[in-house]
Amino acid sequence: MTTDKWLPEARAALSAIATLARFDRSAASAFGDDPAQTVRSFRACVLAFPFFLLVRLGNFFNLAPPIDQGFLVLLVQSIEFVIEALVFPVVALPLLRWYGREDKWCRLVTAYNWWSLGQTILITAIVIVHRLTGGAQFAVELLLIAYLFCMVVEAFIIEIVLGGGFFTAATLVLIDMSLTQVASMVSSAII
Repeated sequence: MTTDKWLPEARAALSAIATLARFDRSAASAFGDDPAQTVRSFRACVLAFPFFLLVRLGNFFNLAPPIDQGFLVLLVQSIEFVIEALVFPVVALPLLRWYGREDKWCRLVTAYNWWSLGQTILITAIVIVHRLTGGAQFAVELLLIAYLFCMVVEAFIIEIVLGGGFFTAATLVLIDMSLTQVASMVSSAII
């Protein structure tokens, strides 16, 4: 797909994510069951990557790693990002089979990828505020509220897309959070 065709799809997806973040169920229809749309949605991960690095490398630079480890930090953080971007969609497939909603996998992964970009931008903006204010308490609290908000919106999106109810959505969010935490712990242990 050319960029000319992908850009309107990206605009529509980001608009849908913003609408879903306001808990408006109508926007879920922007995400279809087309496998090609799901593949294209991984471009959202590519767009999120610089924001991810800004937040993560900013954290490491505050810890003042030795300069000779700069490449290792970048490499490990990049691998962690790729793992985080791919592991949830892979793990979601058998879970959706178990829930009897395998036919919703493309829709879920497409919405998930675009929401990942949205939440990455939100968290990055708050981390920048946190840094600019010298770690002010309100920025720390704002960051905590943003993380909680992101989890609630992710659960809402999953519930809308799958139509599987609260338990299914909560389970998938907890699995996503756990996988992300494990990947982060492994990369921290390497560095």
